[in-house]
Amino acid sequence: MLLSWLPMSLLRCVAIILIGGSAPLLVSARFAEATSALASYEARLERDLAYLRLALSARRISILQALLLGCALLALVERAYAVGSLLVTLTASARPWLTYQRSRRTTLLEGQLDGWLFGLAATMRATPAPGQAIAYSALLVAAPLRDELETLVKEQRLGTPLDEALARMGRRIGSRTVQSALGTLRIGQASGGDIPTILERSAATLREMARLEGVVRTKTAESKAQAWLLAVLPFPLITMLHWLDPTFLAPLWRDLRGFFVLAGAVVLWVASILVARRILDVDI
Repeated sequence: MLLSWLPMSLLRCVAIILIGGSAPLLVSARFAEATSALASYEARLERDLAYLRLALSARRISILQALLLGCALLALVERAYAVGSLLVTLTASARPWLTYQRSRRTTLLEGQLDGWLFGLAATMRATPAPGQAIAYSALLVAAPLRDELETLVKEQRLGTPLDEALARMGRRIGSRTVQSALGTLRIGQASGGDIPTILERSAATLREMARLEGVVRTKTAESKAQAWLLAVLPFPLITMLHWLDPTFLAPLWRDLRGFFVLAGAVVLWVASILVARRILDVDI
């Protein structure tokens, strides 16, 4: 017993001597990387929460996610797989939910953009000062565009130049359509051209692009529905086959050749979804 224990003890001592000095450095480096990743994650959450005007804290959300993940691991250890899966889903759903809400708000903003440009053009014919015209036009639109315009007006009143306030609004929204419209306003202001006419042309262009996007969306809706149906169809089909004959699909996970066939089927299934999504993703 002693002879069998002695070599393992010697190996442990040698390992501690060899890596003992570098272990704190490795732990410190990993801790610094984890802290940086957490700070970056919380910064993204904070930007999304501020953009959505939600009175929530990114730090509290990350702490709640850590607690849910700990409870999920405990549930999986206790073999409560359903509860563990539910907690893992709740933990991972915060970021996708914020992304969906951000995309939804951005879509609403883009839908209000052409009407606001027409209103701004009419206001600038009566009020040549762009900053004052934007402040007046903010009263003519509904949320969420009104909230963004009010933020722009507040920044300008605090001393931010109008050009920089428009650029910050475009970066905050993160939409190419909004950035293009605001860029047109910035260029027209810098060049000293006929800004109302430029804004009316931009609004007409945006309205035509929205009409074309609606036509494309209508034409591709049926194809997208068929693609999703073909993507989801294998799961109920496999469930039905297994219910009818539990031994019919058993060779797929009991034999090495079955594993290769199953892996090839999964790869082809994923590739077909990606190809169909690429084909149906028509950009105007």
